[in-house]
Amino acid sequence: MMPRILIVDADNNPTGSATRAEMRAQGLWHRATYILIFNRQGELYVQKRTDTKDVYPGWFDPVTGGVVHEGESWDESARRELAEEMGVEGIPLEHLFDFPFEHENMRVWGRAYRCQWDGEVVPQPEEVEYVETMTPAAILSGEGPFTPDGLYVVRRHCIQEIENPRDGTQLVLIPEGEFLATERRRRIHLPAFYLAKHAVTNRQYKQFNPDWPRADEHPVTQVTWHEAQAYCEWAGLRLPTDLEWEKGARGTEGRRYPWGDDWDPTRCRNWSNHGQTGTSPAAGYPNGASPWGILQMAGNTWEWCADLWEKDSPYRIIRGGSWLNDERDYFRCIHRQPMTPLRHDEFLGFRCARDA
Repeated sequence: MMPRILIVDADNNPTGSATRAEMRAQGLWHRATYILIFNRQGELYVQKRTDTKDVYPGWFDPVTGGVVHEGESWDESARRELAEEMGVEGIPLEHLFDFPFEHENMRVWGRAYRCQWDGEVVPQPEEVEYVETMTPAAILSGEGPFTPDGLYVVRRHCIQEIENPRDGTQLVLIPEGEFLATERRRRIHLPAFYLAKHAVTNRQYKQFNPDWPRADEHPVTQVTWHEAQAYCEWAGLRLPTDLEWEKGARGTEGRRYPWGDDWDPTRCRNWSNHGQTGTSPAAGYPNGASPWGILQMAGNTWEWCADLWEKDSPYRIIRGGSWLNDERDYFRCIHRQPMTPLRHDEFLGFRCARDA
């Protein structure tokens, strides 16, 4: 007899049980465990799911785990899944965090764990086609497709974020290393740096300029390059370079758009996607985040970069496209345009960066 699944409410309180089929069909909240298995090199064990899986068949999964059964504790479920899926037993598990996750018809309360294993794995043939190891950066930059809940766990645990004390900017660490840059996909090495998770908002900018007329969470616009530079200096930050901006948008493996290689107008603010109403909040469109979890690197506003368009040029570089655009090429991670640094307009904003 198949075990029943523990059902919970949206606040993670147990409410009963259901069959797996009932849980999937009705989109019921349930619990699941997510185990990050690292080796001593810092790589993660990644499963290729079989084509018979009821959710995300044939996708790659950077976590081991599954649904919690009725009458089962979190830890009991995690150890059972680790043994069943990977043949790994008797190792300590570190509890990382609990989280709610919704995607399409899936509603789950997850508990994330991590452990280290350098021995042999024995994949469960009914559920795992094969196992390989990948670095977290490669997972977050890769095309996969990877399970969205698994990606969430990797991103939340492996990406380092800090808060700038002066203005509250959330900064994401972009690790040192090469990435595929420009149209020619050249391998370029950059030192580690921090890039803002989203563009500077009107609320933040009003801290710098008390006379600013808005104080909401939409990105600040109508600022020149010089004004953006002055804000960054006041906050103890700086504008990103052209190549830093590109790496933050496309990851290491040369994505066409921050979310992948296929154009999807629902993943960014553009003219065909409610652009007629102007900008969206700076922290919007999480489904269009870059591999590093950075938001709205495509759409909403064009963003100033630190660099000149070319040597001795009077122009600065802008990137990202805006709510006024609908041509997909504007939103490609490689697209860049020259702009006079004195220009201020409703489609021009900026985000901050910092040395690591």
